[in-house]
Amino acid sequence: MPSESPRERLLLDAAAATRERGQSYGSPRDHFARTIGAINAVFAHKLREPLTPADWGIFMVLDKCAREQHLPKRDNMTDVAGYAGCVAEIRDETEAFNASWDLGNKANDQSEAAHKEELAAMRTKWMRAEARAVFAPGLRWTTRPNPMREKDSFIHVIDQPNRRENAPMHGFSHQDAADIVAILNDWAEQHKAWDEQIGSTNGPEA
Repeated sequence: MPSESPRERLLLDAAAATRERGQSYGSPRDHFARTIGAINAVFAHKLREPLTPADWGIFMVLDKCAREQHLPKRDNMTDVAGYAGCVAEIRDETEAFNASWDLGNKANDQSEAAHKEELAAMRTKWMRAEARAVFAPGLRWTTRPNPMREKDSFIHVIDQPNRRENAPMHGFSHQDAADIVAILNDWAEQHKAWDEQIGSTNGPEA
């Protein structure tokens, strides 16, 4: 079995050191986050933007390089390798967290979109049922404000605002009233076309 090269031995020593320190001080991400959080708080007035846990790992790499310039030692290079590995680990964890967050947001967006689509379908079904209840061939419909409630509107036959047998007794929101009237008048157009073609007296299907 070939012996380990100096490079491999140094990297193995760095890996062992990071495991040992992780048991003593916690994960690099958590430990560096506490340190850099304090630095961000103290120097907030001087920083353009907050520093990250990965930034602290790079600072420590630079610190070991400064020590190496003063007095070359193998331990300095071991620590450089160890801190570089911590930076890589923190970045991988951050990317994984961001990807998970984005996936969660996408799922929420899809769920919200599906909910809105379901509500829209229910609203359309309800409006068609309301329209079916008052539909009569040949009638044209419009809206008028509810004098008792400014947010509501009534629907009624054009030029026959008091024709109660063909108008619901309750009001609708302005938008709902407008949409129901649009359905009724669309059906009236369909019925007119059918009547002209085959003399049908049945209203359209709701």
